[in-house]
Amino acid sequence: MNTRTGTCNPGLRRTTLTIVMTRESVVNSLLLAYAFLTPLLVIPVAGLLGASDLLFIPAIAATVLVGRLRKCVTSHFLLAAFLILVGVSLYQTDDLSYVLKWGRLIGISFPFFLACFSTLTLRQVIRVFFWSGLFAILTGIVLWWFDIALFAEEANQRIWLDNGESRIRAAGVFGNSTGFGALIAMWTVTCGMQTISEERPDKRILAAILLTSIVGLACSTSRVSLAAIVAGMGAGASFMFAAHLKRRGFRLRGSTISLAILVLVVTLGTLCLIIPQLMEQEWLQVTYSRFDPRAHHSSNSFLAGRVAIWREYLASIDQWGVLGVGYKQGYLHFSSSPHNQFLSLAAECGFLCLCMFIVFVANIVWNSFAYRMEKPFEAMMCLAVIATFIADSMGGEPLGSWQITPVTMILLGICVSRFANRTVADGGRTGLESSRAAS
Repeated sequence: MNTRTGTCNPGLRRTTLTIVMTRESVVNSLLLAYAFLTPLLVIPVAGLLGASDLLFIPAIAATVLVGRLRKCVTSHFLLAAFLILVGVSLYQTDDLSYVLKWGRLIGISFPFFLACFSTLTLRQVIRVFFWSGLFAILTGIVLWWFDIALFAEEANQRIWLDNGESRIRAAGVFGNSTGFGALIAMWTVTCGMQTISEERPDKRILAAILLTSIVGLACSTSRVSLAAIVAGMGAGASFMFAAHLKRRGFRLRGSTISLAILVLVVTLGTLCLIIPQLMEQEWLQVTYSRFDPRAHHSSNSFLAGRVAIWREYLASIDQWGVLGVGYKQGYLHFSSSPHNQFLSLAAECGFLCLCMFIVFVANIVWNSFAYRMEKPFEAMMCLAVIATFIADSMGGEPLGSWQITPVTMILLGICVSRFANRTVADGGRTGLESSRAAS
C-alpha cells in the first residue's frame, strides 16, 4: 500500500512522502508489538488483560487480510489439534467463562501461527525483547525494593522472617512471582544465548543480563525459574559445545576463556557484594535458604509442597476421565493447582490432549536436530527455548501465561518456519553460522 502526500504551493519545491506497506511489514510489526508489549502491558480489569488479549483480534485480521503463508509444517497442525482437544474438554460445562479462557489460550499461542507469515529473524525479535524484558524486570526489582504490592493477590507472595515480619517477593506488575520468574528465565536464556553465540560477544550486554537475572531471581526467590535458566542455558551451551568440538576439537579460543571468566566474576560479585547490600542479614539468610536443599527437611518442603500435590493428583487419576474434568476447572475437583503443566493437561483436558502436546514439543525438538547443520543458530535457540519452557512446566503452568508465553511462541514459530524455508536469508550471521561458513 502506497500513500503519497505533497505541497500545493507553487512557490515551494514539491515534496513527496512515500509510505510503503507490504504484507510482510504488517505481520512483522505485529510480532514486534507482541515482543515489546507482552512483558510490559497489564490492564487490571477482567482478571488482568495482557498484550496477547488486546493483539489477538488485530493478529486474526492481519492473518486473514494480508497474511501470505510461506509453508505450514507439522508443528502447526499439532498445535492446532492440541488447541481443539482443549476446547473439546469443555463439552461438559455450560459456563461461558471457561470458553473465554480457552479463547485466551488460543490468543496466547496464536503468535506461533502468525510467525508463518513473517520475515523477521530471531535476532530482531530478541533485540526488542531484550529492552522490554529488561525494563519489566527492573520495574519488578524496584517495586520489591520499596515493598510495593500492586495487587491483592500478592498477599501470598511474601517471604516470612523468623521475627514475624515479611517482605514481598518480587512479582512486578503481574501480581505473582510465578509469571515474573518465568519472564526472568526466558529473558535470561534467549538474550544470554544470543549474546554468547555472536562472533564477538558484547561483554557489557552479557554482564547486564547476568546482573539483572541474578538480582531478579534473588528478589523473587523463584526456584523453578532458576531450574529453567539452568536447563535452557545448559541445552544451548551443550549444542554450541558439540558444534565447537566438531569444528575445532578441544581447542579453546582466548575469547571463550575470557567470556567464562567474566561470567564467573559477575556471578560471584553479584552474589557476594551486591545482593548483601540489598537485604538485611536475616532476610538474606531466608532468601538463600530457599535455594538450598539442605535447609529443608524433605523434597516436598524444598518444592513448596508440590510433591504432596502431585501425589494427590495422581491418586485421583480415576476421576479424570478420557477428556479430563474441563480446561481450567481443576480447582472445582481438586484442592489445589497441580503446579505442573503435564499433570494439569492430563487432569483437565485428558491424556489424549497431553499426548498431543508432548508430540508437538517432540516434533519441534526433532526438527531442531534435523536442521542443526543448515540452521545452527535457530536449532540452538529452539532447543534452549524448549528446555526453558519444559523445565518451567515441571513446577508451574506456563502454557497459559500471558506474561511471557506469546514471546516463547514467536521464537518457536520463527524457528520452525526457518526450518521449513531454509533458503530464506538471515538478517546477519551469528557466531555459530559464521564459524561454520568459515570452516
